[in-house]
Amino acid sequence: MSNQALLEVRDLLVSFGGFVAIDHVNLTVQSGEIRCIIGPNGAGKTTLLDAICGKTPATQGSIFFKGLRIDSESEFKRTRMGMGRKFQTPSVYDDLTVYQNIQISVPKGQSMLSAIFNSDDQFNQEILEVAQTTNLVNMLDVQAGTLSHGQKQWLEIAMLLIQHPQLLLLDEPVAGMSLKERDQTVDLIQRISAIQAIVVIEHDMDFVKKLSGNVTVLHQGAILCEGLIEQIQADPRVREVYLGD
Repeated sequence: MSNQALLEVRDLLVSFGGFVAIDHVNLTVQSGEIRCIIGPNGAGKTTLLDAICGKTPATQGSIFFKGLRIDSESEFKRTRMGMGRKFQTPSVYDDLTVYQNIQISVPKGQSMLSAIFNSDDQFNQEILEVAQTTNLVNMLDVQAGTLSHGQKQWLEIAMLLIQHPQLLLLDEPVAGMSLKERDQTVDLIQRISAIQAIVVIEHDMDFVKKLSGNVTVLHQGAILCEGLIEQIQADPRVREVYLGD
């Protein structure tokens, strides 16, 4: 395995009974990389993220994170190691403010009670910085339930960033967003990629193109092709199975 690889998936197979959801996938993600995973519905994109973060066990193959084999580790252990997972539907505490949502997403080594009742200046500064990064710095006192769908997506990313992950797994982060919010999310992801590697599942091809990352195309659980977005769009196999040509 490359010493530079943050994440490496080797010969990964995930099957449910006789159905193969992930078919011998190999994937490498470097530190600071934006990797977009695209493909038609049912291609196995979300299942792949589930296997990487530990939500779904691998049937065969291995997963390495920071040089350590983790496919037998729990989802919680992988989170503590530096993985952050955002699911398709935002999961925030509607009755709490934006600030409180970030505050209780406790960084490693700090108890929830100390986060709530004994926040020091440094921790408060971290919250402000995360809110600034995620376009929420002017919304800190706003109840999360009143946010737009796009702002809730940003808040969930903020709740991950306060935990200092090294790898973010984002499942359809711009689903339901306005065009303006989508463009702001492009800027957000590009900013945080300077510190975190990011794997993004997305259907919005314009969004993927603007991210300017490496692209992996899944089809029927297997990797169809990989490359830059211009190479992907020019591939006749992609046009046939995904782009509708």
